[in-house]
Amino acid sequence: MKKVAINVCYGGFGLSDAAYQKLIDWGIPVQKYVEETRDPVTGKVNPKPLNGGMVIFDRELTPPGESKWTDLYHETKHDPAYGGMFSDRYWEVWLHDTEYRAHPLIIRVIEELGEAANGEHAALKIVEIPDDVEFTIEEYDGLEHVAENHRTWS
Repeated sequence: MKKVAINVCYGGFGLSDAAYQKLIDWGIPVQKYVEETRDPVTGKVNPKPLNGGMVIFDRELTPPGESKWTDLYHETKHDPAYGGMFSDRYWEVWLHDTEYRAHPLIIRVIEELGEAANGEHAALKIVEIPDDVEFTIEEYDGLEHVAENHRTWS
C-alpha cells in the first residue's frame, strides 16, 4: 500500500513551522525567500529560482528591504493571523504534486508530529491506496480526497 498525505478540512494543505523544521533537520534544502513571477500562460506562481526538488523557502533568510513580500513578512511575523517562517504558499508548484504528497519524509513528519504537523488552516491525514493505482488529489475549498486517475472528455 502507498501512503498519501491529504487535508481533511476546509482551508488547504499546509505544514506547520515545526514540521518544516523537522524536514530541514532531515536534510531537505532551504532556500532564501525570493520574488515570485507568474507564468504568462497558466498564471501559476513560479518562485525564483524554480524549485528543483522539495525546497522550503524561509522568509527569515531574507532581510527586510530586499522585496515587498519579505518586508510584509517582517512587519507581520509576530501576528498569529499570518503564516509562519516557512513558505508553503507555492502549492501550485509542488504542494499538490502527487510525488510530494507521497514522499516518505512528508509522510514521516505527519505521522511523527500528528496534529502538530498541521499548517494554519489544515487537518492533515495519511490515507493508504494500492501501490499500482495512478491517482490525483482533488479538492473543494481545501477539503481534499484521493481519486484514481481515469479518462474524461468534454
